[in-house]
Amino acid sequence: MLLIFFDISMFVLFPALSTYIDDVFEGRFVYFKKFRRFQTAYSAFCLAALCLYKATDGKYYALYDFFSNTILGPLILIQLIFIIVLAVRNAINGNKNAAILSVGIFLLALSGAADLTIYYLSETRYVLFLWKFGIIIMIVTLVVILARRISADYAMLVTYSKELELYNHNLQRTEKMKIISDLAASVAHEVRNPLQVTRGFLQLLSEKSDLENKNYFGMAINELDRASTIITDFLTFAKPEMETLVMLDLSEEIKKIEGIMSPLAALHGGILVIDIPENLHIYGNSSKLKQAFINIIKNSIEAIGKDGVIGIYAYSTERDVILRISDNGEGMEEEKLASLGEPFFSTKSKGTGLGLMVTFRIIEAMKGSIEFRSTKGKGTEAIIRFPLIKQS
Repeated sequence: MLLIFFDISMFVLFPALSTYIDDVFEGRFVYFKKFRRFQTAYSAFCLAALCLYKATDGKYYALYDFFSNTILGPLILIQLIFIIVLAVRNAINGNKNAAILSVGIFLLALSGAADLTIYYLSETRYVLFLWKFGIIIMIVTLVVILARRISADYAMLVTYSKELELYNHNLQRTEKMKIISDLAASVAHEVRNPLQVTRGFLQLLSEKSDLENKNYFGMAINELDRASTIITDFLTFAKPEMETLVMLDLSEEIKKIEGIMSPLAALHGGILVIDIPENLHIYGNSSKLKQAFINIIKNSIEAIGKDGVIGIYAYSTERDVILRISDNGEGMEEEKLASLGEPFFSTKSKGTGLGLMVTFRIIEAMKGSIEFRSTKGKGTEAIIRFPLIKQS
């Protein structure tokens, strides 16, 4: 009975192995697919021969032995050699997981082929055992592949989690910006007019007052001017006035800013190092672009110390113009970095955070994007991207 079950399992196992291998290789090898079908049909024929042999009480044993041993054995050997060739070919052309799987299949087929070869060449009784090691190796390779897939899926999950967190952060920031924009548009105009009137009356009173009171009037006027600047930032944020976008040469725009900011950098003990290739063209508004870049460079100047360096360089890719503004200043922590551009967030004691908020808004209105990178104690870098205008 055990011998009968062994034969039946052999008739099922090897066609099943061919089906599995064909599925692993995604049916790419037509000749193997045809061989698999022939082998399945032949195994079914051998199973029918077994039934005939047992039904006739061993009358057709010689015929059954011929089909199940003399022919089926070499057929299985051909199958294993076929699998070895396909495994080598797949390992060469496939990715790392495919190569690992192919190694397992190769060693399984090789051990089975070695067993059968020794069995047919041996003059004494030989017990097949090498194939067991092939099965163990095959299982190990499948475990390795599974572990690699789990690791890759975990890495992908972490990546998706970070992207989702960034998306939620950007969504919250957009909602905040919308609220501030609506508030600025409705209130700023109404507040600015009373401020200007009050400032005018304070100037008149200052001219008629004594020297001691003039200082107080001067302080009050300066604070009104500061409030007016904040309101201007709010108005710029609410409506960047980008109705007219023209083609700008980035090199020329940065040269204008260099003339303004170089003296300020020198006062703080630093220098500007600029490397902007010519003929990098973008669409934008010159005055607003200048305002945005001055805000960024001014923050870098205030962050550096003695021997500070602010680097400004640009390059183009196939679609974008990328401008990098970096400094070797004090840098900032990751938590603060994530809050840049939010209303009223500032790393300076008297800062309002409106400068960078306006900068973000201007760059977005010009179809660009801005990203900050920073390391505490090493400096900060702003990476700004604008769509490239290709010259015909």
